[in-house]
Amino acid sequence: MPTVFVTGATGNIGGYVVTALVEQEFTVVAAVRNKESNKHSFAQGVVVREFDFSAPTDKEVLAGCDYVFMMLPPGLPHSKEVFGRFIGLMQQAGIQHVIFISVQGAEKHSSLPHNGIEKLLSEASISHSVLRPSYFMQNLSTTWLADIKNKNRLYVPAGKAVFTWIAVEDIAAAAVAIFQQPGKHKGAAYTLTGAEQYSFFEVAGILSTQLQRKIVYRPANALLFFIQQQRKGMSTTQSLAVTLIHFLQAFQERAPITATVETLTGRRPMLLREFIEKYKNCFSKVE
Repeated sequence: MPTVFVTGATGNIGGYVVTALVEQEFTVVAAVRNKESNKHSFAQGVVVREFDFSAPTDKEVLAGCDYVFMMLPPGLPHSKEVFGRFIGLMQQAGIQHVIFISVQGAEKHSSLPHNGIEKLLSEASISHSVLRPSYFMQNLSTTWLADIKNKNRLYVPAGKAVFTWIAVEDIAAAAVAIFQQPGKHKGAAYTLTGAEQYSFFEVAGILSTQLQRKIVYRPANALLFFIQQQRKGMSTTQSLAVTLIHFLQAFQERAPITATVETLTGRRPMLLREFIEKYKNCFSKVE
C-alpha cells in the first residue's frame, strides 16, 4: 500500500486520518513537532517523523512517501509563503497526490488563508484534491468541552446563526476514499457536510436531552470573546479566526447540505445525536 505523510497528526482531524488510514492498511508517516513526546501516541507500525511548517526543512522529510495529507496549522503566520515552499518540496520529493483540508466557503473568501493555499495548489503542477468541511462536531468535545462539563453551557459569539455540523470521522473517511483512488479525484474540490443544520440554541437542547442535564447556550459578545480567548493563551491570529468563524456566520447565506460524504464513502454521515452518544463519557460533569 502507498505511504501517506500526515501533517497535524496529533490534532483534531489528523489523528482521525492516521487511524482511518491504518485501518485500511496504508503505511502512515505521522508528522509531529516533537518526536520524542509523541512516539507512543500512535498505533504500532506508524512512523513518527519530526516536522514543523514554521521551521526550515528539506525534501528528505518526505522520503519514502507517496501521498500527503496537508492541513493549515492554527495561527501560522505567512501561511501562503510557508505553503508555497512546502509545495515546492513535495514536487521535488515526487509526491503523487496531496489532499488539502480547507474550510467550507473558502473559494468565495480571498481573505481566508485557505483560499490562498488552494490557489497555490491549483497553480502548481502537482496532483491534488481539496476538502472543504463544514463545522466540526468535535468542537463540542474539545474546544467547548470545559464549559459544557464545568458550567453546563455553550459560550460562543454565534448569536442565532445556523451551522452545518460534520463529524471528523466522516472527513477522515472521505480523505481515505480519495487516497484509495487519487487519479479519480485529481483537481477536485469537495464541500463536506453532515446531514443536519443547527444553531447553538438547538445544539444546547440536544445536549440537554442526550446528557440528561440542562445545557444552556449563552451567546457571547464578539469583542469580549476575542479578548477572553487571548487571555486563555490563544494567539491573536487564532483568537480572531475563532471569533470571526462564529460571529460572521449570522451574516452569511445558509450553506447547502451536500451528499458528498455518502458519495465518497458509501455511507451516510454521522448525526449529531449519534456523535454525542458516542462520546457521552467525555461530557460527564466534573463534581
